Amino acid sequence: AHQFVTGSMRSESEEVSVGGLDNVDADVFDAFDYVALGHLHAAQSLCGGKVRYCGAPLAYAFSESESVKGALMVQLGNKGELDVRVLPFAPARRMSRLYGRFDALYHPEKATQDYLQITLTDEDDVPDAARKLSQIYPNLLQVLYDNTRTRAMAADFGLQETAVRSPMEMFEALFDMQNGQNMTDAQREYLGGMIEAIWEGDV
Repeated sequence: AHQFVTGSMRSESEEVSVGGLDNVDADVFDAFDYVALGHLHAAQSLCGGKVRYCGAPLAYAFSESESVKGALMVQLGNKGELDVRVLPFAPARRMSRLYGRFDALYHPEKATQDYLQITLTDEDDVPDAARKLSQIYPNLLQVLYDNTRTRAMAADFGLQETAVRSPMEMFEALFDMQNGQNMTDAQREYLGGMIEAIWEGDV
């Protein structure tokens, strides 16, 4: 089955709904001796191991960088006898994460061909950091910052609360963070009209 089963763990690139059908409970597979599932990238099992995702053959998001990728060799014996072995894959290039100050990472001896996400901890932005780092890490895909400024921005914007905030509230918070001042009534009215038009499909 290609399906999200309740209780499974998603990575950052996956949705619960598949083809318009929401997640299903593992109980629907009770009649089967072994169930091979697709959709989720991380290898995992449910129901004592008889319901399994083999996982994607390669990592497709940095949240999967530490997961082991491979194929499952499944052997069914008599009723209730199940043997599952993992045959690990060794990709030509891994997805990896590096974390630290620019000066500590900008060294030729640290060179790697891995697909990389680099998080810089410098308090000040490093000019042209991505271009400079890509000279050492040719498969660099993303540069992020983790410092006092970015943590404060995340807290001010309330990223953990976005699921319960209206589009107007989120845009107002973003506007305030970017401009250091609140929106005017005219700006708020204009934005409200745009949001309404988008929801009604007029834009």
